[in-house]
Amino acid sequence: MEAVFNDFKQALDAENGYALASTISPIAPAHDAGRLYSFYRSSNAFSIQTDVRYAIIYNNDVHLTKAEGNAWLEVFVAYWKAIGEILAAEEVTNQGKNAEVNWNKVYEAWKEMVNALIKGYQSAASFPAWTVPCLYTAGKYLRHFAI
Repeated sequence: MEAVFNDFKQALDAENGYALASTISPIAPAHDAGRLYSFYRSSNAFSIQTDVRYAIIYNNDVHLTKAEGNAWLEVFVAYWKAIGEILAAEEVTNQGKNAEVNWNKVYEAWKEMVNALIKGYQSAASFPAWTVPCLYTAGKYLRHFAI
């Protein structure tokens, strides 16, 4: 989880929308192939909200308003759930059981993440304009999972 939030903090400090979008990508970066597994396994369903809240809101390195911090909290909790579904689908696929993969669960989980992101743009948090690449990344993979 630390690697994702370190990149998140750096992207926020630099106001780099593309780097920020890479933190919510369902594809691990080439330099850190195990990122999705480590992110997902760094927490559990009972403590994910607390872990993300600490990393985003209570961490003094991240300078966000309370509303924006809470909006990112929702996005990353939904992202964590979506990554869990993606990893489960990949494991079943790697076992050669393609017929048993439930891509509908992956799509629904990713759609929840996209909706949390959209809610962040529509709410009082109103993410800055430089974060728009996050919408592109989220929409791109929503389309991918739908197909």
